Amino acid sequence: MKHAYSARTRQRRRTCFISCTACAALLCLAQVVIAQRDNPLPANTHNNSPTAAAKSFPASITPIEFSDEPLRLDAVGLTMQIPMGSRAQSSTVGSDVSASILGESSSWLINVRTPRLAGDVKLTSREVLEQIAEHIASASGEVFIARETDGRFKSKPFAARFNDVAGSYAKLLGEPETIIINGMQAERVYIELPPIRQFPATVRGLTVFKSGAVQFIVADLTVILSNFSSVKPIYETTLATTTIINDAQLTNRRAAAVKLGQALIAGLKPNDYEAALTAKPERWLRRYRPAANGSIRDAQELGYARIRTAKGTRNAVATSPGPTGNQEGYVIRVDYRMLDGTDGIVDSRGTYFTTPERDDEVWQVENSIKRGGNSIVTIERGGRNGKSMTVSIEGQGRAPMTIKPILQGDGYITIVEDLLLPRFLVVSGLQGELGFYAYRSDTGTIRYRRDTISIDPQNANVVLLATTRGDDAKSQTSRYSKSGDFIQTLLPDNSIWEPTTPEALMRIWKDKGLPLD
Repeated sequence: MKHAYSARTRQRRRTCFISCTACAALLCLAQVVIAQRDNPLPANTHNNSPTAAAKSFPASITPIEFSDEPLRLDAVGLTMQIPMGSRAQSSTVGSDVSASILGESSSWLINVRTPRLAGDVKLTSREVLEQIAEHIASASGEVFIARETDGRFKSKPFAARFNDVAGSYAKLLGEPETIIINGMQAERVYIELPPIRQFPATVRGLTVFKSGAVQFIVADLTVILSNFSSVKPIYETTLATTTIINDAQLTNRRAAAVKLGQALIAGLKPNDYEAALTAKPERWLRRYRPAANGSIRDAQELGYARIRTAKGTRNAVATSPGPTGNQEGYVIRVDYRMLDGTDGIVDSRGTYFTTPERDDEVWQVENSIKRGGNSIVTIERGGRNGKSMTVSIEGQGRAPMTIKPILQGDGYITIVEDLLLPRFLVVSGLQGELGFYAYRSDTGTIRYRRDTISIDPQNANVVLLATTRGDDAKSQTSRYSKSGDFIQTLLPDNSIWEPTTPEALMRIWKDKGLPLD
């Protein structure tokens, strides 16, 4: 059935905004529903009746145990606690950052999206909420009866519009309500949707924050109707932990961090680089997931890395004709092997060069994925001169690709500096938050890097370095001695990088029958 909004002009201006916020949860519905059939949540009574006045959260919220690591979307300054047992992942497409939280036993799903309005479109949180709700309802097959007054809906309670739909099956569970969460105003509504083919009736919960002039945050719950009364308090309590730094605060915070980062890099002298290169010219690292009993034998081996640092020439990366190839600078070689599942091996070999002036850099990374006797090789070659960067990628089973990442603003550091940065930060004696921009091969983009330096409260001789790469990533925490010696890095997946020796590494892998060839 065709859906007809009563305000056609308004619809055209906002179609792009609505489509990005309403469709993603529908694609995940099958996973949620199928899991819920096998793992139903216990029934629980809950009062669903809304109130017209704004509610303040947290007020009387359901006690829920949260995991230690919250969800962070730094691009919009959002932090949200995650219920214990749930799984969260985030992604970035262009400037849009999103995340999904899948409940324990896949019993519910919360999609968090961060749409921005474009052009001269100006909307309130309530208007955004209503548009998304109407779009969700229309996706169930409704056709709204057109009623216009000066290009807008007549002034009529929002819930009543759903009663003016030919063949309407979607049902609002009360009028939208204005709530206050940690001092922030938000709009919330719940919509009951009819069964669709093999899927049972569901409920969508929408909470919309406005964090900037054109920036919105939408938290979209999907749960089957029979479990709604149990999941609703989980959704509301989770949302009650939300904190948001608005656009201006976020911009100022990042600008201050980048300014400190620039000051650090600008203050480095050639002997600082040489000291970092020669402190440990060859290092071996072991990555593993520790066993509960602390035994090395029972730990899960994940990979290892070899890092070599030295002064050298551009020819260390790729042979260049004439005097250019003999240009001197700093060279870092990184080789690593990671185990991928039961029979997969990922080998990588990267070589990176930068001039002492930092205005010229080149690199080459060769990745080989081995599985079942087959091997796929991909090679990335990159270079930068001033603010112009070009990266080419080619390999088996893929078309060659050339990208030109854009260097915007200040704060960019070379890949060599990115690799040496922990030592620079630790020996500087600084504490606080510093920001940088660096190219990342895994994303093919220049991304923000945030480093927070502090002293270990349990050991005054140890420096803690919390590093976040990208707006949607979780932080990793590293420990260093005050002289800059690496001790350990704890990754978000609870795996660990630690220094080792080639002899100790070979002995561990050989004893466990792991591939060393």
